[in-house]
Amino acid sequence: MEAEDLYWIFGWLFTAVAISGNTLVIYLILAKRHLRKKPNWFILSLATADLFVGFTYIPPFYACREWFSCSEHVWFVRKTIQWLFLYASVCNLFILTLDRYIAVTSPLKHKRCLTLGRIAILALTAWFIPVIFRVCIYTPIYLKNKEIASKYLVPLFMVMFEFVLCIALPFFTFRMVHIVRNLRKSRGNSENLEHSSIMELRSSTIRIHVSEERRRNYNINVVVCVVILFIICYSVNLYTSVCTVFNLCSISQELWYIRNLLLVANSALNPVAYALLKRDMKRAILALGRSKSNNQVSPVSVVN
Repeated sequence: MEAEDLYWIFGWLFTAVAISGNTLVIYLILAKRHLRKKPNWFILSLATADLFVGFTYIPPFYACREWFSCSEHVWFVRKTIQWLFLYASVCNLFILTLDRYIAVTSPLKHKRCLTLGRIAILALTAWFIPVIFRVCIYTPIYLKNKEIASKYLVPLFMVMFEFVLCIALPFFTFRMVHIVRNLRKSRGNSENLEHSSIMELRSSTIRIHVSEERRRNYNINVVVCVVILFIICYSVNLYTSVCTVFNLCSISQELWYIRNLLLVANSALNPVAYALLKRDMKRAILALGRSKSNNQVSPVSVVN
């Protein structure tokens, strides 16, 4: 089997997982009242971007390669829409990580200031930034002068949406993990004070804090997993971008295949991370499966 055949097989597989998985996440958050919590609205926005990545990456590329003879303008529109949703996914991941970072470093301020209106503003910002840069700025300049767009704007976008975020996201993530570890150590020291009877009230307060801390750590685990997936999947894309933009090296066709597959795989694996690591999402999926199995009526044999 040739490399191109494997590319299309895995490309359609990742596309199916991205579309079905993110559709399930969007449905659960919108349909289940107990999932309509503040952190989940950021996940909803990220899942929406990943869903459109699944729709706009492999299917139009396959159609132009195998079914139709697409013109240069059609290819440009396809790539513009493709990168618009890829950038939207990256920006939404940054907003999600930043939200969890503030929740860990300043929990009281986060709870007081993060209203539904501000969540909507942050989510819309994550969508407007790619629209402004990729559609409103890049498209008219590219149509007037391709050389200027390729020489100046493409490197700018590479630095903004790939290089900077590949540094910022691990920084925020490692910082969160460090803070949580320190909280666990201090919590362990505080629990040693439970031997005294006068610490009874304080002990109950600590237990409440422990349960809240565990819920918060669970969301951090999701962010850590999603950020690691982003770094792995976008590192190859960053390497190929640097090589092509600055003419530093040549890229083989197989490496282009791997780069495209990893970009789609990132959007496909994010809902898998939610399902496996996010407790409320996992329970909702299991409950959905149980309800479907209960609704199936087994045939009853009637004996006369």
